[in-house]
Amino acid sequence: MNLAEHVLRAGRDVPDKQALVVMGPDGADVWTHGDLRRAVLSTATGLLRAGLRPGDRLLMRLANRPAFPIAYLGAIAAGVISVPTSAQLTAPEITRIAARIAPAMIVAGAGVPLPDHPAPVLAEADLDNFATLPPADFAQGSADRLAYVVFTSGSSGQPRAVMHAHRAILARQAMMQVGTGCAPTTGCCMPGRSTGHSPLAPGCWTRGPWARPR
Repeated sequence: MNLAEHVLRAGRDVPDKQALVVMGPDGADVWTHGDLRRAVLSTATGLLRAGLRPGDRLLMRLANRPAFPIAYLGAIAAGVISVPTSAQLTAPEITRIAARIAPAMIVAGAGVPLPDHPAPVLAEADLDNFATLPPADFAQGSADRLAYVVFTSGSSGQPRAVMHAHRAILARQAMMQVGTGCAPTTGCCMPGRSTGHSPLAPGCWTRGPWARPR
């Protein structure tokens, strides 16, 4: 099983249908299911060619832009463990997190605070260069293996690492079917918030209509 493959499966038969619309002051950045699948799988290839291996941890320091879900899903597609973090974290805060997870690489957007850590840094701009690479195969394995790690906000003390297996997407799918009434024709609005959690973070990609099989 691969979580990213499951997420992208719903759009496989409708490649021209909108999958992601990121609204900004200058208009909308629209991605179809076909666009998204190609970007995710070429990014998976790029991350592997950059030196990552299945089981490595990729610390994500990206703002609320399409690069966030693409890098997140691309890493998981390659078998790399995504560790998405809020771009609002300060350098000391993210340094403490990096010390705990020991990332093999950091992917970072311009101006986002970085940890004091020896892992190599891949710039967000370099992700664009992955677009022309051939698609990777989805890394398959046990549904119980680790897919991504997220940290709590630390409101009750220090942030805690929450580990999610690839099978976590199945629980999200069940939640969507029972609790929200969202269907493949439904658009879900994910407004930005100032609480430190990205609207393009894992919750969106494991809750949205694309997590529901056609």
